Amino acid sequence: MQVVTAPPVYVLAGGQSTRMGQDKATLQLLETPFWRWLQLRLTAQGHAVFLLSAKEEHRHLDIPCIPEKRAGGGPLAGLEAALEHEDIGPVFLLSCDMPLLPIWALALLQENHLNAPDVPVVLQIEGRTCPTVGLYPQRTLPHVTMALDAGRRAMMPLLHELEAQNVEVSRDPRYQAAEFMNVNTPEQWLQLKTYTEQNRKKW
Repeated sequence: MQVVTAPPVYVLAGGQSTRMGQDKATLQLLETPFWRWLQLRLTAQGHAVFLLSAKEEHRHLDIPCIPEKRAGGGPLAGLEAALEHEDIGPVFLLSCDMPLLPIWALALLQENHLNAPDVPVVLQIEGRTCPTVGLYPQRTLPHVTMALDAGRRAMMPLLHELEAQNVEVSRDPRYQAAEFMNVNTPEQWLQLKTYTEQNRKKW
């Protein structure tokens, strides 16, 4: 079995939401922006954390920023930038719009990666695949670049092409649906804010 040390972790900026009218990476819970929630928990575990973004204003945040060379290319462009930035091993791709994502779920992804180090390992929640929460090996890079060069931005076809593994977390006894909520609408943001306020002591 190949032994892999803890890879760097890259936090993907949520981007500008057309349904919310603002940058999802800087939305706040308990007066803390989404990206900061992820950064604090991951750095506490010894991971290197970066923000993937093409936005100039993000470079002034208290987090190393990796610029995307293909602005508007979506998560696939972010993945390309992350894989090009580090050539020493696999990278975690995380979406900022899932700020309460628990560390144990990432540990499950890494455990599965040890058994299949050459294919992407991505999160699955109640049967729904989440390509923006996954561990991607370096061999993914040429496939990502080819897709982007051909004008393709969808991640699911890439996962099928590379025979990615899905890790279902909802069967785990630690699973709480609210912690895996991704924010795409004002209603979801309000729901998540209500949850964190009601469980303030946990955070």
